[in-house]
Order: sequence, then C-alpha cells, then structure tokens
Amino acid sequence: MSQDRARLSFGTSVFHAYVHNWACQIDYNPRFNVGWGMSDGEGLERMWSYLSPLVSPLRYATRNHRLAALAHRLKYHNQRGIKQLPFWLRRKFRLAVKRRLETKAILANLLILPNPYSRSGRNYTQSYFKKQWKLQREFKAQQNEVNDQERKDLVALYKNQATLEVMRRRLSSPDVYLETEQDTNRLMDKILKISDEIAMECVRLQTDLPTTDEEEQKLRLLLWDSKSELYVQAVHLHAEQHPIKDAKRRGSRLGTELKEKIFKARQSRRPAINKLLVEFNQKYEEYKNKFPSQELCVVEPFPLTYDNFSAMPLDHPFWNDGLYYHSQAPWAINADVRTGINCVLILSRIQEEFELIAQELARAVGWAITTYDDISNCITHMVAGLDDLENETVRNNTGNTSTELVDLVSSLPLAKLSTKQKLQVMKKEMQKQLLQHSIVVEGWSRDVTWLWSRCQPLNNQPKISRWHDLKRQIHRDSLNGLSSFGTVDDALEDEILGVDFDDGEDLSDGSTAENGDDLEDDIMET
Repeated sequence: MSQDRARLSFGTSVFHAYVHNWACQIDYNPRFNVGWGMSDGEGLERMWSYLSPLVSPLRYATRNHRLAALAHRLKYHNQRGIKQLPFWLRRKFRLAVKRRLETKAILANLLILPNPYSRSGRNYTQSYFKKQWKLQREFKAQQNEVNDQERKDLVALYKNQATLEVMRRRLSSPDVYLETEQDTNRLMDKILKISDEIAMECVRLQTDLPTTDEEEQKLRLLLWDSKSELYVQAVHLHAEQHPIKDAKRRGSRLGTELKEKIFKARQSRRPAINKLLVEFNQKYEEYKNKFPSQELCVVEPFPLTYDNFSAMPLDHPFWNDGLYYHSQAPWAINADVRTGINCVLILSRIQEEFELIAQELARAVGWAITTYDDISNCITHMVAGLDDLENETVRNNTGNTSTELVDLVSSLPLAKLSTKQKLQVMKKEMQKQLLQHSIVVEGWSRDVTWLWSRCQPLNNQPKISRWHDLKRQIHRDSLNGLSSFGTVDDALEDEILGVDFDDGEDLSDGSTAENGDDLEDDIMET
C-alpha cells in the first residue's frame, strides 16, 4: 500500500463536504480538486437507497433468505446497469454540457466587469481567478490548528464579555430593587465569577480588553460564530431536502409519507433558524455601523430572511470563511472574485467529466466487442468438438483449443450426461448468452453512436469502425437464425441445471427515459 500512496487521492462526497469547514473543503471537496470530474461521490448512498426497501420485509427473515433477496436485487441492478450504461453516460454528458453553458454564462458576465485590483484598469480574466484560487490555497496552508483554537477561545471570551455586560446592565436597572436580597447576591456572585474568568482568559491569551482594533476583531469573530451556527442549520435543511432532489434527479418515487416527514422536519426547524437569523442580523448591523468600509461579509439583500436563507446553496459565496481568517485578499472579501473562482473550478471539473465519459465509453465499446468475440469463438470450438465426436475421430494431444475446451466441458458435473450431451447443453447455453449480449449491443447502438461523435478523439476512430462491424455481424447472425439459438429446452435445463437463466423481471423505467435532443445544438457547438 505504501508504494501506491502517491497514486491515491482522498475526498468526501460533494454533499457531505459541506458539513466540514471551509479549510477542510479546500483539501477534500471534489469540486475544488483535480481529477474528480463532476462525480458527486454518492454512489454508496444511492446503493443503500436502492436496497433499503428490503429492510422492512426481511426484518424477520432468515439469514439465507436475506442473502438470497440481496443477491436477487443486486443481480437485477447489475443487469440493468449494463443495459443502460451508454444511456447513463449520454445523460451525464448532457448534464455536463448544460452545466458548462450555465457556468460560462455566469463567467461571461464577470469577464466584462473592471477588475478593481488591477493597476491598469483591465477587466477580470480567467487567469486572475485561477491565481486568486492558488493564493487562497497557499493562505490556507499557512494556517495551523493552534491559530484555529486561539480564535475559538477568543470567541468564547467575547461571549463571556457580552454575558457580563448584560448582567451589569441588569444590576444597574431599577428593576433590581424588586429582586430579593438573595437574588441580588446571586447576580453579584455571577458577575464576580465571570469577571475573574475573563481576566484569567485574557492573561492566558495574552490580550487586553478590547481596543479599537480588537473591537473590530471581537465583532468580526462574533459575527463569524453566528454565521457558523446558521451554517449548521443550512446543512440540516439541505440534508432533509436532499432525498427529494435526488429522487427527482433519478426519476424515482419518494412516497407521500416520507415527503410529509421531510416537510414536517423542515417546519419544526424553522423557529430555531428564525431566532438565529435575528441574532445574525443584529450582529451584522452593529458590525456594519461601526465599520462601514469592511467587505469581509456582504449580505444582500439585508436583512437575511428565512426564504432567502433556505434558498441559498451550500456553495454560495456567503459561506466563505473570510470573516474567520480576516484576510483582506480579493478572494476573501470580493463576492465577484469568489464567484469567478467557483466558475473556473467548475469548468475544469466539467472538462475532466468529458474526459472520463470518453474513457468509459471506449472501455464499454471494447468490452462489448471482446465479449462477443469470446463467446463466438467458444461456440465455434464447441461445434468443432461436437464434429470430432460425431465423426468418431481420434483426438491426439496436440494442445489445440477445441481439445482443451472439450476436456474442460467433459469434466463438468452435469448429472450423468455424456461428453457429447454436455457439449450440446453448453453450446446452447453459450448461444443463449450470445443472443442476450447481441440484444444488449443493439440497445446500446443509438447512444454509443451519438456519444462517440461528440466526445471521442479522431485517433480512436478504428474502435468505432469495429463497433459498426460488430453490429453488421449481429445483423447477419440474426438473418442466419441466431434468434433461434435462444430457444432452450426448458425441461432439460431445469432438470440438469436446476436454475432459471434470469431470476428477475425487467421493471419499466419510463420515468428515467430521456426524450428529445433539446440540447443537441448546444452540444455540437461545444
């Protein structure tokens, strides 16, 4: 494993990356790092979602029944995955093209804006955004855990100071005369205790009570802390909404009961979010009033409402941690620069997605061709072996493929069948497999041809020529009676093999079908 460590890259799924802080996202969010394409990393989550309907009916089943049910469902999943592979690649290609058009439109609007940080007055450029992204990563690399802990300690200190100020105002209020002597003494004890804690914390952190500069730091860190609490709620909101969005994207049904649970959970979270929004808006207004020239945190429109908050994506520039790091660099304080950085990163991932799709398509076509040739050659050798047995020729040990195959088939434990009968059974089974594979190839044909003309380099043209040759070969075989090869004596099969060829049914997948080529013109332009 150690020798392959340099070849490994670690990342989180796109959705779960947002649970981590910004510094962690820079290192492990697939959207920010090279080589991941537009993959979201949610494959295992979707597999669990696919298998989860088995949980309830198998709750009281035996171990063997559970394993059999899982095997049955996974077998169908794999068969469907093979049948729909080119369709899935085509769908990913179209989604990538759509995302690229949207991202380019956003980037084009930014590139016509003047760059306020350019001495020559030039507009924004893609190279400038890439440079800012590099500077952001370098800045993050300079941060350490000691600095992070110190900032958190400062936030706790400032919160204690705010609590102390509230207690002092309460003590100086006329209402204190309505309190009992015991309550007043208890309040005084709390004030003295918190004052001592603040003094000790100031000594430990080697800081004084806020001056003008530290007042700005205090308000900034308190504002960041308030925004962090909002971010936690934002992640929960999107997590609750994620099953609905994922079901729409996959074209599957979620169920009314589950939707009701999701909506109920979102509504129950709303009061807590509104309370945090009020607190954030108050701190933001105080910060802006005292330091109106700051650009570390820009809230538009202000005040931040629940509707705007819930509609805000998790990769929105608002969630950048410029407040936390207190950097005055353009990537930290300018919303246009942050948006431009996101655009150039997304465009890079989309280009990687095109390359990955091209690789998968070439591999799929190569597999289809090789599998057809292997099955055809196997049938040919079986026919040759049957001819040898039919003509009662004496086989010598020449090491030819037909002889080796006959010996292999004759060793199979198929009841008390003779070698000739075993060859006949296996030949029919291989003919059946060839027919099934031919059906898969025919189902692939339209999507493979469509994709190949859009995402394959010219020097890979020989492989598509072999693909067309394969389709012509399948057509000739069908005319020569290949379709009859699929006719197997069911009674003989049940008696000898004891299993059915296919233990699943093809489910209708009309909800995932993609109609029309509305993006084809845009794709051709790319």
